[in-house]
Amino acid sequence: MKKQYTIYTIGYTAFPDEKQFIDVLKKLNITCVVDVRSNPIASEYYQVYSRNSLGPLLNQNRILYRNYSKEFGARQENKKYYMIYKNEGKTEQCLNFELFTKSNEFIDGVEKIKKGIDLGYTFVLMCAEKDPIDCHRTIMIARALSNMDFDVKHILYDGTIETQTSIDERLLCKYKYQPSFLQSKEEQIAEAYRKRNIEIGYKGSY
Repeated sequence: MKKQYTIYTIGYTAFPDEKQFIDVLKKLNITCVVDVRSNPIASEYYQVYSRNSLGPLLNQNRILYRNYSKEFGARQENKKYYMIYKNEGKTEQCLNFELFTKSNEFIDGVEKIKKGIDLGYTFVLMCAEKDPIDCHRTIMIARALSNMDFDVKHILYDGTIETQTSIDERLLCKYKYQPSFLQSKEEQIAEAYRKRNIEIGYKGSY
């Protein structure tokens, strides 16, 4: 079945030259950048991607800027969305991606995006990481969106596109899953996302 909505993701560290970043957005007719960083401040080398610089830059190019840290951020204040687990004998915690994507905050964010698309906007979810597989925009947000009505397209450093299905396959390869009578492929994929969640999820304090 064809998905109803299309949305892009991008990691700004793939584009040290902000002109290339803007060119890629224009080429794909992106009209709104949704910043999913909890703290929208970039390192000194990428300072142009801090909110106070990026907003005006996008505005100059007739692209809207929005920050959805509350709806889509990897660092959430409410501890009920964190999971506790053991790591080498130590008790740790990190944001539970699956759980948070069921929250009212996340669902509100999704509904805003849907309404925007219905109005003719084209969105890209922006975070820092160059490789989508290293970022919560992919492992948390895009995973949830792809299970809804969204066709998620990840913009790579060279401007090409990677699909969420490709991310699924990369995760299966990363964790060395093989066809099994004990687990369906869908179950293996879900388990792989949970493993990646623990590896990259914001740990917070316990």
